Amino acid sequence: MRIKRLVKYSAAAAALASAVFLTGAARRPSGGPDGEEISRDARSQHYFRLRELGGETEYTLDDFGGKPLFIDFWASWCPPCRSSAPYVERLAEEFEGDVNVIGINLDATESDAFRFLEEHQSSILHLAGYNSDVPVRYGVRGIPTFFILDESGRVEVSHSGFTPAQYGSWVETLNRLLER
Repeated sequence: MRIKRLVKYSAAAAALASAVFLTGAARRPSGGPDGEEISRDARSQHYFRLRELGGETEYTLDDFGGKPLFIDFWASWCPPCRSSAPYVERLAEEFEGDVNVIGINLDATESDAFRFLEEHQSSILHLAGYNSDVPVRYGVRGIPTFFILDESGRVEVSHSGFTPAQYGSWVETLNRLLER
């Protein structure tokens, strides 16, 4: 009886810890894992090749070269991801033609992702990132996590977690990159 209860509570604690970790409660304002700066010359670290969610077309970091790139790592079960979705869409509309805005979905099943995208009427490109090493290579420790890369693919800003106040920071960073 004690062992069953111990196993039950251990499993619950592990699930809670995972949820806290993945929803962005372990936030870092910028930089790589543990807050260290991500090398601005680490383009190869951030290279990816991912399939379009629900499609066959593969995209790489090179497909988005020449313009700043905003990346949103998200999952359908993540409450902060639900809150950030309209802001990401607004950003894509505001910078249409000047900035590439993409989502990298981390759901275990595409059907969950599609329900989320339909509910939020997303118009941006979403890539399937589950079972890839891309989140690890980017240092994603919670979701949502956002990255802004310059036109050559170097990370300018990263942030884990979401508050509506971040939108202004995104706009400021992208405008600065476009003025270069």
